[in-house]
Amino acid sequence: MKKMHSLVIVIILFGFLSPSLFSQESENTKIKELYLSGNLLTFNNFGLQYKSELKNGNFFRIGITDIYSEYADQKYGSSVQYPSKSTHFAGRFEIGLEKRTQITEKLTAFYGINFITSTSFQRNKREDPTLPHDSRYLDDFSIEPGFGFNSGFILNITGDFSIAAEIIPQLVFKYASSERISGSEKVKDTNTGGSLNLDNQSVRVSLIYKWNRK
Repeated sequence: MKKMHSLVIVIILFGFLSPSLFSQESENTKIKELYLSGNLLTFNNFGLQYKSELKNGNFFRIGITDIYSEYADQKYGSSVQYPSKSTHFAGRFEIGLEKRTQITEKLTAFYGINFITSTSFQRNKREDPTLPHDSRYLDDFSIEPGFGFNSGFILNITGDFSIAAEIIPQLVFKYASSERISGSEKVKDTNTGGSLNLDNQSVRVSLIYKWNRK
């Protein structure tokens, strides 16, 4: 009987509390944002970011930025004596947290920390018998995991559209490998290190679209 009484009391309490809990949750809306980003100083390193409000002034962020790709295939022809192929792609994945402070009605400051991983791969092949073997084939690969310390400002333009400018000092660890043919064998060279980067590649401008979700 005691168990039955306890169960009845719990059901009654839940009946009283649940309307207020659900009504409170429905009144709270969370901000969602989609960013189209790029570096206006070098007009490259474009990417997309998604941000979601966790609670008032705190955001979760995830994105793919600094995207670059290039492919070239030169075949035999009047202007090409020896065919060659080159492939190059690069990009960066980032995920982290962000804190915001409202300065004016339209201007917001923010700062945060991201875990970042940058990768790059480049392959060059040139069928030129006049070149040594180690110059006819070359693979370069690098990966740079680390942390980015984002800070900047968001300016609301109109309605759901804003622009943002930020700087991103980066503390990264770098691993790079280079593979080539020497004689009849492939030779692989590796290089590791770390650095703190703050240059024109660390400047980002974004166009933002914002919407609210319950």
